[in-house]
Amino acid sequence: MFLHGNPTSSYLWRNVMPYLQGKGRLIAMDMIGLGDSKKLDNTHESSKYTFALLEALGVNSNVTLVLHDWGSGVGFNWANTHRDAVKAIALMEAIVTDFPTWDDFLKDLHGPISTLRSAEGEKMVLDDNFFIETILPATISRQLTQKEHDEYRRPFINPGRIAVQF
Repeated sequence: MFLHGNPTSSYLWRNVMPYLQGKGRLIAMDMIGLGDSKKLDNTHESSKYTFALLEALGVNSNVTLVLHDWGSGVGFNWANTHRDAVKAIALMEAIVTDFPTWDDFLKDLHGPISTLRSAEGEKMVLDDNFFIETILPATISRQLTQKEHDEYRRPFINPGRIAVQF
């Protein structure tokens, strides 16, 4: 089960999944609020929707979770509540520790996160598509092709469609 993070979609796994063909059932969903999925008013629904999909698909044993960013939180939650079903977990860009308080969180990120939670940040996210136009290209090791960048932009072409992230 492949669970992507923010601000990507199941498209993230397009170059990984071919290497795993024939090794088991491969499932890559768009996390709720991202990609082609339904957009919600809040992100607290992510686990509920993911858990329901996995149950509907009969994903209940010998599961390898492949997790990225936002998908890691949901995936770790599912793994914790379905321990007997999990065979393995592979992850990238996942936070694997807890932060009991804001003061325990990475101090270098306090400023940027506070900015994103301000009126200025709301404009950056909702109007300027900050995650797709700035963060995504800056956090990968190569330049996105025009086709790739356009695919990551596509679900958020209309301003405000990225609101679930904010």
